[in-house]
Formats: sequence, C-alpha cells, structure tokens
Amino acid sequence: MSEQNQELYTAIDVRGENTTVCLINQFSQLIKELSSPTDSFGHDRGIGTAINLFKQLLTDQNLEYGQLKGIGISCPTLEVKFNNKSILLPFVFISAFEKEFPGITVRALGGVSCAALGEYHITYQSAPRSLFFLNWGNGIGGGLVINGKVWPGRQLIAGNIAHI
Repeated sequence: MSEQNQELYTAIDVRGENTTVCLINQFSQLIKELSSPTDSFGHDRGIGTAINLFKQLLTDQNLEYGQLKGIGISCPTLEVKFNNKSILLPFVFISAFEKEFPGITVRALGGVSCAALGEYHITYQSAPRSLFFLNWGNGIGGGLVINGKVWPGRQLIAGNIAHI
C-alpha cells in the first residue's frame, strides 16, 4: 500500500535522554523512525528537539504536516513555568505543536498513560475492558484505562503512585 492510500500518524516519545519520532500508518506499521538526544535541560524541556525531529521526518518522507491524521506525544507530566504560569508539560507540548503546525490534531499524555493504552490495545483487542498499568522506573507510575480510554485524571497524573 502506498503512502498516498494510507492514514498516516506521528508518534513522539520524549524521554530524559532521547526523543524519538515515528511515522506510522493506520495499521500501526512503522514507516520511519528518527531519534535524537533530548534537550531536556533547556527552557523548552525537549519541545524544540521534538519539533525539529518532526520537521526532519516530514522532509525525509517528502510530506506536508497536513497529510497526517494527527500527532500523539508521550512526555513527562512535569509541572513547568509557561508564560509565567504553572502548567503541566503535556499541555505545553500541545500548545507548541498547535502553534507551529496549525490545524493538525495533537494529543499528549504522560509516558506511563501512553504505555497503559498500548498494553490495553495489545492485550484486549476486542471487548472493552479496563486495566491498571504499573511501571517501575525512576519512580513508580501507573496508567489507568477504563473501557478502552485513558483516564488521566484532572491533572494528568491519575494512577501515579508517587503523587498519592
């Protein structure tokens, strides 16, 4: 199937050390993957790295961003200062991508919530069910999927045990 006949999406994973940008189709088949060290210590907490990698992916694949169905971003749920306000990092990513690429659908969640949703789709491919995903890493985190949808909570940290 050629790229012209596919629905294309971009998945972006922002981690402490590396940022990865992937182009995938509606069947979750990987078409292209790019990775780069994350500028996580700068003022933008990796946003510049993610945007630059996304632009490189579009250039490499000879695509315009309007050809994509959407962008999904996995990033830390840190509270940061943005325009002199405290805001959670996923919302900053959404704002930055919507400003840079107007008109495209952008969604962002914390990394463990994204992992929970991925596990849900791998494990429960038919009937809607719920699950709690527990992750041990730099801390203990959890992601909650209820009837097939991520339940992030009011502050995007539902299930994160460190925040109880």
